[in-house]
Amino acid sequence: MAVTNADTWAFLVGGGELGELTRTKDWSQTPIGLPEQWPQSLRTILGMVLHAQAPMFLWWGTELIQFYNDAYRPSLGITGKHPTALGQCGRDCWPETWPTIKPLIDKVLAGGSAGAENQLIPIYRNGRLEDVYWSFGYSPIWNEIGQVAGVLVICQETTQKVVVAREEQARFRFAMEVAQFGIWEVDPVTNLVHWDKRSAGLFGLTSNQAIPYETAIRHIYPDDLNLVNEAVRRGMDPQSDGQYDLIYRTIGAEDSLLRWVRFRGRSVFNQAGELNRFSGIAHEVTHEVLARQAVEANAAYLQRVFRSAAIGMAIFEGPHFVIEVANPSVCAIWGRTEFEVLGKPLFEALPEAAGQGFEELLAGVMATRQPFVGRELPAIINRLGQFTTVYFDFVYEPLPDDQGQVNRILVTASDATERRQVRQHIEASEANLRSLFAQAPVAICILRGPELIYQMANELYLTIVGRSNLEDLVGKSLLKALPELREQGIDALIKGVMSTGIAFSATERSVDLWRNGQLETGYFNFIYEPLRDADQSIAGVFVTVTEVTQQILARQRVEANEAYLQRIFRHAAVTLAIFRGPEFIIELANNAVCAVWGRTEAQVLGKPLFEALPELIGQGFEQLLTDVLQTGVPFVGVELPATIHRNGLLIPGYYNLVFEPLFEADGRASRILQTATEVTELVLARQQTDKLLDRERELNELKSNFVTLASHEFRTPMGTILSSASLIGHYNGPNEVDKRDRHVQRIKSAVHSLTGLLNDFLSLSQMEQATIRGRPQPIDIKLFCAELMEDMQDVIKPGQRLIYQHQSGQTTILLDGQMLKNILINLLVNASKYSTDEKEIELMTAVAGEQLLITVKDEGIGIPDTDKDKLFISFFRSRNVAHVAGTGLGLYIVKRYVDLLGGTITFTSELDSGTIFTIQLPLATQSQ
Repeated sequence: MAVTNADTWAFLVGGGELGELTRTKDWSQTPIGLPEQWPQSLRTILGMVLHAQAPMFLWWGTELIQFYNDAYRPSLGITGKHPTALGQCGRDCWPETWPTIKPLIDKVLAGGSAGAENQLIPIYRNGRLEDVYWSFGYSPIWNEIGQVAGVLVICQETTQKVVVAREEQARFRFAMEVAQFGIWEVDPVTNLVHWDKRSAGLFGLTSNQAIPYETAIRHIYPDDLNLVNEAVRRGMDPQSDGQYDLIYRTIGAEDSLLRWVRFRGRSVFNQAGELNRFSGIAHEVTHEVLARQAVEANAAYLQRVFRSAAIGMAIFEGPHFVIEVANPSVCAIWGRTEFEVLGKPLFEALPEAAGQGFEELLAGVMATRQPFVGRELPAIINRLGQFTTVYFDFVYEPLPDDQGQVNRILVTASDATERRQVRQHIEASEANLRSLFAQAPVAICILRGPELIYQMANELYLTIVGRSNLEDLVGKSLLKALPELREQGIDALIKGVMSTGIAFSATERSVDLWRNGQLETGYFNFIYEPLRDADQSIAGVFVTVTEVTQQILARQRVEANEAYLQRIFRHAAVTLAIFRGPEFIIELANNAVCAVWGRTEAQVLGKPLFEALPELIGQGFEQLLTDVLQTGVPFVGVELPATIHRNGLLIPGYYNLVFEPLFEADGRASRILQTATEVTELVLARQQTDKLLDRERELNELKSNFVTLASHEFRTPMGTILSSASLIGHYNGPNEVDKRDRHVQRIKSAVHSLTGLLNDFLSLSQMEQATIRGRPQPIDIKLFCAELMEDMQDVIKPGQRLIYQHQSGQTTILLDGQMLKNILINLLVNASKYSTDEKEIELMTAVAGEQLLITVKDEGIGIPDTDKDKLFISFFRSRNVAHVAGTGLGLYIVKRYVDLLGGTITFTSELDSGTIFTIQLPLATQSQ
């Protein structure tokens, strides 16, 4: 056996147990040979490994011969690979993990690096294959000719940390489930809402699939929407404290139920003030709000565990601690690049580190040759221009030279900030869990062991089981603390959960308990959940209980009352019906309303209203019922029209209706009571009376207008006739012929006006009495219009010119000539009356197909826009013709004649420019 000369090889001096094993091992039996054959690069790195306080492992050469130090030794277990692993080939030592670690080794041997945080790499130790978690970094080691000759592993076993974190998460999820809390998160990048089923259920969703924020808020009660949006905006504002806590209402997306919910959370911002996370918890508080009880619940915020930094490594040389070596991990810790630190004194490269005590620590290691180990020591580091307090685990290890002089210090460091934060988080979470247990809104207890010993119970549980002190339960078995439970099967149910590991739940279960000095029967909802130890064995049962005795008794009373009311309802003389939910399911319908509907009970009960009576669709009742259900405000309708299918016919009718909302205990309107009375006969009788009264009113008004107009319009021409007749007798001389002719002409004009006026009144009377009928006869339209134009010459104003043109089509037509003449005379008289002297009046006709087209155009005063829609009303006169005599009947009569002939009349007009009337009249046929 070859023994290493410790005095000869300084790099093997010290190093604890592994240093001793390395010195005494017979290396001649290994592929790398004796230490004197080892290259300087192996000696240097091995000396560093053996003296390092951090766990380190080294593979060297093509056979990957192994070295490790005392800090790594505990990871191999009490029994197993140690000490055989020292000097052993990697493949032979790690057969169970070689497929995992060999690719990492190859990557480093190729010049790269590798590492991971909390990675599962099972190893064989302590007589079995154990799941072990590691945080590690693989780094290349170069030999003297610049080739990668070895792989250095700086690692830390994190199994306990991972187990603790997972147990904490499991406890947290369990606590949240027990407390009936949901978890939610809004992703600030995608704007998606992520939530569990409980949180999604608060919005009436059965799926917990992530949905856009905009979609989620559609199910918030409209009155609360602005409040929620403002609270979310404020919670996500980096200028705020990031807290979010709000109670508001939701309307179920799938069940349309109104819920009061409480959503609480907080925002997490990075150092740049950007939102990283917005998350929290939620639960339903409907009962608390309706009962006006303030419920305070403490909830733990799920936070992410910051990833711990990789272990850093550096070597400082000389009294100024010149940075001789610095790997990427330590550079990341320092917030610098290798270029920025290599070859520089430590406190020049990191000036902010000066004055924090590190100079004294390093100088002490140099002077005493004793390592210094720091645990979670704070340091202020300038990273990316910001000074940050970071907590470190680090070791200053003196590196002696061949003469035993210490001129270098090996530094190994890891960022312990995350671990410190995790520990604080765990402590806070445990405190929150204890608080949550005590303040939970349901009764809770924990039973341990096969005897079901009470370990914990909250105040609400004590109240439910009728005990006043915790000492009455804790430390005692279930049946000893509550002997009245014997023979009720409760202990068997709990033991079944312990034996099977399957949770058990029951609702409205009756249990007899000794309370208030007597044995009382109560009704309860409860859940039995198995509690598992770290090895997954079942150690106890977690019990949650809610008493529902009052609800059960109240429901029984309600059911009895409902049965009684239904008997009264069905035989009531008034029409009654009850509709349930947004589909208006016909829940009750008495005999009277079925008779009105023309259906039997079997045809309508249990069906949506608009399925049972489809003829009601589109008559406005859907919106009326929906408004009552949503607002909770009754609707009263008087004489509403409705058409109902009865006896094979659609029968219109009128009804007095009342839609009365019926409310649940939580104040939500869920049903509508309809009472109705048919008033069809009354409405029809009144409508007939109203029509007769309206007709009489119109006739009276027409008579009044006629008398007024007749007295006014007759007075002027009669006065003219009387005046001219009296004056004409004074002109007897032979030179006074012109004067006599002028008065004769005035008399003729007045007589013509009276004749036209009487014709208008006669036509109006005939039209109102419906005595006029069309009598078609052959007409030569050109000759007809030419004669009419000649007759009109004596009527038009001086200097006015009448122009007629038949534009196209046949000239012989079949039409009522008298009606046509009345139409044209009225239009031409109006054109002359409302035009000044010297203006042209055009009449144009055309025959196209079976239609006579007539156009009358003038250059008169025009019609105001505000009067155009009233132009064909009897006795109406435009506001700009007050200075011109008239009755307001001309255009009314024209319109009535056109209607009698089955035609249409339209016009266009501009003030002070003139008016164009266009008439289309269908031509009669020989058969007519």
